[in-house]
Amino acid sequence: MLEEVSSQANGVLNKRPSVMRARPGELDADALPDAAEETWYRLDDVVAIFADLKNSTQLNLGKNTEDMAAIYSAASGSVTQIMDGFDVDYVQVQGDGVLGIFWGPKRYARALCSGMMVKSFSENTLVPRLTKRWANAANTGYKVGLSSGHVLVKNVGTPEERSQQQPVWAGNPVNYAAKASQQAKPGELIVTDSVWRVIKTMPNLMQNCTHSTRGSHGSQVNSTDAWQKVIIDKIAHDASQSSGQVYSKSRCNLCGSERIESSTF
Repeated sequence: MLEEVSSQANGVLNKRPSVMRARPGELDADALPDAAEETWYRLDDVVAIFADLKNSTQLNLGKNTEDMAAIYSAASGSVTQIMDGFDVDYVQVQGDGVLGIFWGPKRYARALCSGMMVKSFSENTLVPRLTKRWANAANTGYKVGLSSGHVLVKNVGTPEERSQQQPVWAGNPVNYAAKASQQAKPGELIVTDSVWRVIKTMPNLMQNCTHSTRGSHGSQVNSTDAWQKVIIDKIAHDASQSSGQVYSKSRCNLCGSERIESSTF
């Protein structure tokens, strides 16, 4: 087996697979060709979001299997549902984290608003509920990172065995979103410079929540007050991306759709 796999790897490296540029409306991540197909597909500009649950290992210590199942369902299940509510184009649970990929119209707005909603869900629902149920629960909460740029994607795994294949997203956006989430604290959302350059041109995306508890509009909040500059240490080698911005305010469930509607990207 080792000889066969080594031979295949050498063949791929020597030949170099083809890369086909895909338009956003043409790519369906759920209908990618079998892993036996060598072609990779390139999307020129996607927004990747990664939501990472802090201290998930410690959170499960001393829990029975039913409690562990409940925690993962309430956490990862809810986050994927939130991303789906903002029309995420691809979502994947990765251990205690959730990866979302957005492309096409209003991808920056959809990705950012989904990240804001994950943050609010974590702060206002998940963490309070966990600490109420387990008084000695580990300090936890979702940390969110976003980055953007081009990616390559194809199904990777055992050829002609669909159950042993999954899309692999290769490129900086996925890696940098994960790195940004790792640096964030619970309740924080960090965006890399590529995302910031776009969203800073849309004040409605950047400003704090302007709704009262009864849903009417309150006073506007200066967009610069809601964000703070941060150096993302884990990607310090890439000066074009490491100068990020962190958002730690809260938004309500009324903020998402109207902000997306008034956004350009």
